[in-house]
Amino acid sequence: MPHNRNCTVCVPANGITTLVGRSSVDLDYPPLRAEALLELGRSEEATADYELARTDLTAAYHLALGLKHDAVATDAAVALSLVHHRMDQSSEAFAWSEHARSLLQRTGERPDQRVPYLLYRSYALTRLGLHVDATASAEEALALAEASFPPGDPRIGRMLAGVAHAQWSHGNTDTALALFHRSQEAWRAGLSPGHPAVASSGINISTIHLHRHEFAAALAAVGPALTIMERSFGPDHPSVADALTNLGAVADAQGRLREAVAATERAMTIYTRRLGPDSDMAVRTLIDLGEQEGRLGRHEAALVDLRRARSMLRQTGDQPALLALAEAQIGDVLLEQRRRDEAALAYQGALATLGPAAPAEDRARALRGLARLARERGEAASAEALARSLALARRRAAAQALRETLRQQPADAPLLPLWNLLAEKNLPETLTIGDLVAAVRGLG
Repeated sequence: MPHNRNCTVCVPANGITTLVGRSSVDLDYPPLRAEALLELGRSEEATADYELARTDLTAAYHLALGLKHDAVATDAAVALSLVHHRMDQSSEAFAWSEHARSLLQRTGERPDQRVPYLLYRSYALTRLGLHVDATASAEEALALAEASFPPGDPRIGRMLAGVAHAQWSHGNTDTALALFHRSQEAWRAGLSPGHPAVASSGINISTIHLHRHEFAAALAAVGPALTIMERSFGPDHPSVADALTNLGAVADAQGRLREAVAATERAMTIYTRRLGPDSDMAVRTLIDLGEQEGRLGRHEAALVDLRRARSMLRQTGDQPALLALAEAQIGDVLLEQRRRDEAALAYQGALATLGPAAPAEDRARALRGLARLARERGEAASAEALARSLALARRRAAAQALRETLRQQPADAPLLPLWNLLAEKNLPETLTIGDLVAAVRGLG
């Protein structure tokens, strides 16, 4: 699923700002040069030219800092926090938010600067796993925006989306979905129904519906979003790829595999070209593509894509769960080709990558593959043992999911609405009353 973008600048602005940036060189007036570099970098971020944005915003920051032009330096630091977030560089994003925080004290904590600072800080905190702090930062941004800006100001819509992201990352999907709808309506009213910001929330809404297996609702949200993004940014923008990723996932879930592969392949190509072949979204989409190709019967193409993803993940070495997923999917394709020994090595490699303490849901695919392999080889005892191990892993995952759901509820919550909430969570059918008791005891 895509990492979302809150788009607020369309393509024509980039051309205008580029002309201003180039003209400022000839003017040889440093304050104007700093301001032009700032606007150029912001526009480059909006059109996903992140390397250029980083270069120009960094130049704007240092030039403004040397001139003691604190307002421009602050804006540049805030924008750099967002750019590094877009580039999956969480530590750098947080570091730039710290630079911005120190500068804000010199510029008087202006709401037009503090609000985006708080939002982008929440993005960095979420990526660093600090969900409580991320939610608090996003909520502070929204409160300040509502107090400082007039009703209908598009910045309020953006802050609503920011709180939605934080709530979503914290597992509060119902709250996040309601907030994304509010942000979309705020943008429709404050901008226009065809603005890319409206589409950005549409993509996020579709992603939540996908996670909840509500495929018709997901398709209804992402179809118009794709049209808006392509019209606003052209066919080769990461936000277009975000919509295509969800469109492919819906088609996959509905059994339209050829359409799924076409959409996912196009998304992967965009991510690779615009974000880099080793970017998180490019690698994840490459794995999705390989999995879809395997089920479509394009086994050799699937192996090429999955092995390419595995190679890149081995080089970085910082995402064992994703690496194990690629290895297990390689095993699935090899098993379909009756290359059983190679499949066994792939599944065992996935389990070795994860280690015995890995979450049950991460180990499930490899265990399932090994169980199928044992059945095909006629090794009944081994197949039964693996099936039991898989069932135990699923029960533990179900109990953990239930425990997390219960943890988010107030102590005096009535039972019937809670039961309905659990049903919406699509918890596994293997869940028992004993699991409920164990989950409740685990909260004590």
